[in-house]
Amino acid sequence: MSVIGGISTAIVACVLVVIFVFATIIPASHYNSGMTALGNGDYVKAVTEFAAAGTYKDASDKITVAERDQKIANRESFTMGEWNGKPIEWKVLDVTDGKALIISNDILTIRQYDSLKSQLGKKAYNDSSIENWGE
Repeated sequence: MSVIGGISTAIVACVLVVIFVFATIIPASHYNSGMTALGNGDYVKAVTEFAAAGTYKDASDKITVAERDQKIANRESFTMGEWNGKPIEWKVLDVTDGKALIISNDILTIRQYDSLKSQLGKKAYNDSSIENWGE
């Protein structure tokens, strides 16, 4: 009976190792590979690797980031965030040194340039009340 018990324990241990490998190590490897691909600008590979990572960490959020970054790199419009319950559509105007200049397709709000009038009726941007708005 002790030989059978020893075999059963060994089988259970092997099953636990296999479960650990499939549940943790393999998804972590795909996730790390996805992060590397994302950092290198290989967005297609990043999406594939994050999808293979399944529910590991924030893999599903990283898929969204990779798809958005792919659109930015291709200068395509993309959706990010919302304003008054409506998704904001952004247009990529330029990409330089990995940084994108974007503008929304819709007016998000209207603000007065400056609520206080200066003596000359002109005011520099850095002295205006709108400069600090949005920070």
